[in-house]
Amino acid sequence: MADATTNGGGGGGGLNHLPRRHSDVVRHGVSAAAGSAEVRLVDSTCAPGGLRVPLTTQQCKQFFAAATNLDGFTIAAALITLVCAPPQGTQNAWHAQVRALCIIEEAFNADASKLVGDIVAGVRAEAEVVTELANDPNAHEKARQKAVEVAKKIAETSSAGGAPLIPSAVELTTNVPLEAAPSSGLSAVDQLMLL
Repeated sequence: MADATTNGGGGGGGLNHLPRRHSDVVRHGVSAAAGSAEVRLVDSTCAPGGLRVPLTTQQCKQFFAAATNLDGFTIAAALITLVCAPPQGTQNAWHAQVRALCIIEEAFNADASKLVGDIVAGVRAEAEVVTELANDPNAHEKARQKAVEVAKKIAETSSAGGAPLIPSAVELTTNVPLEAAPSSGLSAVDQLMLL
């Protein structure tokens, strides 16, 4: 990870080692700098509030249309930042996580374009963040469920020579309780990366 700040405050859960703000995230040389057009679009689309939390397919398509001239890798960094560190100080911060995950999931389903391809590549590079949320017992249940769905989608579409890049992420989140995973002194995510 790029920065090891503390994600304080209640409801954040086990992702305390992850960055707190978009400006803390640098992914493969691409920073999701606070105030950039990409971050503003992600923040406005994923803002907590409202009665319907998950974004519809149509809303995600509108997001991609609005992002046409923006940088896909920076958008991916902004989305991943919301997944690992939703806005603090709001009662429904988990809404931002679910909405960011909806956009990520739709990117894996969308018609190929340079923008969508860059978003998918950026998310794949940081797929462990989605897996961590899926395994975080302190995360909101709906955010955790959506993270499991997205982790499955990433695993299904991220094959190299037929083998998923994160093969046991889906198995761990759906079949084996975290407490039952073999203990080797490594975190669950580190164990996944070794498989």
